[in-house]
Amino acid sequence: MIYTICIVSGPTSQAPMTALKFAQAVLQKKHTINKVFFYMDGVYNTSKFIIGSEYHKNISQEWKTLIKQNNLTAVACVSAALKRGIIDSEEAKINNFSDFNLDNNYEISGITQWISAIVESDRHIVFG
Repeated sequence: MIYTICIVSGPTSQAPMTALKFAQAVLQKKHTINKVFFYMDGVYNTSKFIIGSEYHKNISQEWKTLIKQNNLTAVACVSAALKRGIIDSEEAKINNFSDFNLDNNYEISGITQWISAIVESDRHIVFG
């Protein structure tokens, strides 16, 4: 079974953690995750500047680990990201910013990637 996962809530919500647990279960059952798409406030999960505390799990770090370990494609929606101040190195150069905050495990792309992933998948699950 091929899944596409979409996360629409930020790291202070329960949704990204629920999505992470779902993704781990999907992979453990030897299914495939075609793409993880971060949309609306979900793009906040893609920032490299999120820091956890001793009382709260760093869900963003856990997503980065899962993505890296399983060679997953993870995408932040470009329009949602730009509206929320999440930018990659290319956008930082265009706008003369000294730094960018999109973590290197993610790419920024349009909603067409999400639609393509849905078409290529057996199941599409939205968390948020």
